[in-house]
Amino acid sequence: AVSYTEEKEEKEEEENKKGKKEDECKNDWKKKWLEELKQEGKLYKETDNGDLTNNFQENESLETSTYYINLEFPERLPSNLIVIGTVNMDETTYAFSPKVLDRANTIEFVSVDLEGFKNFDSSEKQNGKLKEEMKENFIKLEEKLKDIEGDSLREKLWKKVKDKEKFIEEHSNEDKLLIAINKTLAKRNFHFGYRTYQEIWFYLYWWKQVFGDENLDTALDFQILQKILPKINGSSERIGNLLDELIAELLVNNASTLELILGGKNSGDIENIKDESKAIEAIKDKIGNMDDNDVKDRINKLCEELKNIDFQGTKNQYKYLRSLYKLLRMKERLIKFDTTSFYEY
Repeated sequence: AVSYTEEKEEKEEEENKKGKKEDECKNDWKKKWLEELKQEGKLYKETDNGDLTNNFQENESLETSTYYINLEFPERLPSNLIVIGTVNMDETTYAFSPKVLDRANTIEFVSVDLEGFKNFDSSEKQNGKLKEEMKENFIKLEEKLKDIEGDSLREKLWKKVKDKEKFIEEHSNEDKLLIAINKTLAKRNFHFGYRTYQEIWFYLYWWKQVFGDENLDTALDFQILQKILPKINGSSERIGNLLDELIAELLVNNASTLELILGGKNSGDIENIKDESKAIEAIKDKIGNMDDNDVKDRINKLCEELKNIDFQGTKNQYKYLRSLYKLLRMKERLIKFDTTSFYEY
């Protein structure tokens, strides 16, 4: 009879042999790979004086040194390669430069809805519904791109937007708002350039192709929030009344939201002002005279309304809620701390 101990030892010995064999296979593969890189001149080692060289002795062992590999990247990355990452922004990290922000859409994940999370319908039926909605949107986009010439999705997308001049003409109110916002930002050197302007219209154009023209103000709201506001930061001396002016730009000709933020009587008085520039000044004065408690009250109002809107904004009667909410949050911190930024730590 074989004892339990002997049986256990035999099993361990077999496992050790198996592991050793696997290690040998890995090492053989690694040596072969390093040898190929050496022959191609792509393998480098460090010399005694700290330089890198790809000169090796004929029979030099490839086991004991640290090696550096010269990886050759293509001059142009393929259009189907998409790099996605996340960044934590807090008091321990450096802020991005304006040039980086001009080339990005800044998306914050700050809202936490524990009640909604608790009641979230994770059933197959609900998941199936969401997948179908996403699928429908991609099919819509595919249909729009089908007859457009181009080797890649990016090329097709940009070719189609070449008729953007006509599209901008058809949406002159949105263009007028963008230009007004940029003039206001320029007073404090936070204005955006041609790249950002074109990319905003690129976003609006394809939003319309997928979701229709009805909720284009929702798309513009996203772009103001994600591409324009992230660059604003600094002390009250640097920012001045910029936030008040931007809020006023978003509220003029926006009666329902104006009433939500300023109240019935105040909004009614402003709506009676026929001259738009005077109406903006009147709104700016009202916002500028708000104290900390007033701003908090408006933030809470907008917070409640934001809970009731969907992604496309189809169920919402108010315009630019996301951007206005962020601007009021920034104003609240400016009042409290004499400095503010887009990012909330």
